[in-house]
Amino acid sequence: MRTPSTLCTALLLAGAVATGSPGPADQTPAPRAGGERKLRDVPSPDVPLATILDRAAAYVTRYSDMFRNVLAEETYRQHWLGGDWGRGSAQSSQDEAIYGQERGTQSVEMRSLRSEIVWVTVPGPQSWGVFRDVVELNGRKLKNHEGRLEKLFASPSPRAIEKAREILEESSHHNLGARRDVNLPTLALLWLLPDNQRRLELERKSERTSANLPGVEVEFREVTTPTLVRDQRQDRDVPSHGRFWIDPTSGAMLRSEIQYVGRGSVSTAYRSEPGFDVLVPDVMQETNGIRATSGFQATARYAKYRRFAVATDANATREPDSPRE
Repeated sequence: MRTPSTLCTALLLAGAVATGSPGPADQTPAPRAGGERKLRDVPSPDVPLATILDRAAAYVTRYSDMFRNVLAEETYRQHWLGGDWGRGSAQSSQDEAIYGQERGTQSVEMRSLRSEIVWVTVPGPQSWGVFRDVVELNGRKLKNHEGRLEKLFASPSPRAIEKAREILEESSHHNLGARRDVNLPTLALLWLLPDNQRRLELERKSERTSANLPGVEVEFREVTTPTLVRDQRQDRDVPSHGRFWIDPTSGAMLRSEIQYVGRGSVSTAYRSEPGFDVLVPDVMQETNGIRATSGFQATARYAKYRRFAVATDANATREPDSPRE
C-alpha cells in the first residue's frame, strides 16, 4: 500500500483556526524536503533520538495500512467566549438563538456535535483518508446521516471518494466559527513520515508516561517551505510547531500537540483499544486565543471503534477528472 509522504495544501478560510487534511481534499503535493533531519539530542541516551524517529516513521507508515475500514463515533463539544471569531461562518439568526447567548458584554456560543468518522483507503498519492459526517447537531439528529459513510464505503462506487469529500465539506459547516479541516484526530501522524521529518527541527525534551506507556517528548518546529498546511484562500504558508510523545521502543504516537502559528492548536491523546494493534485516538482538543475573557476551545472524544467490511477496496475505484478552479 502506498503511504502519503507529504501533507498538501488544504482549505483554510481567513481568520479561522488553521486547516488541513490528511488526504480527502483535492490537493497539490508540496515539494519534497531535501537534506537530513535537524536533530538535537541529549548525550548518551538509552535510545538515540534518530532511532526513535525512525521507529515513529515506520509506525506511521504501518498505521495507514492497518487502521483502515474503521468507523468510530465522535462527540465534539465546542465553546467560544467573546469576540467575533465564533460568528465567522455567517450563522443565521436562528443559529444564534440555538447556540449563542449574551453574558454581559461577552458573547458565549456553544455547539455540540455527534459525528461518525471513517478511516479508509483512497486512490491517488495520499492513500489514507479520514472523513467525518455530522449525524447529530446540538442533540437534534440530522435526517438520513446516520450510517451513510459506512454504506458509502461498504460497496464503493467510482464516486465514493468524491461523495465522501462532499460530506466532509458539508460537515465542516457545522463547526462553531469558520470552516476548517485540521480538526481531524490523526492528522499529526503525517508530520512523522520520513519525508516530512526532514522539514522539521526536532529536539528531545522530557519523558512522560501516556497511554500507560513510557514516552519521550520531542519538540518540533517546521522550517521548510511551502509548509505542510497552507492557507489556500490566501495562498500563504501556515507554519507549525509543537510536541510529540513517542514510545521509544515501538515508535507509537502517544500524544501530539500542533500549534499553527497565529491560528490555534490541535492536540490528540491516544489509547489502546481491543482488537487493534495500533493506538487509537482517545481525546482531541482544539484551542484558539484562549485567555481569561475570550477564546475558542473544543474537546472531542472517540468511542465505539469497529471495522466494517467492504465489498471492493476503495483503492480500486477511479474517479473521472473534474474541472478545477
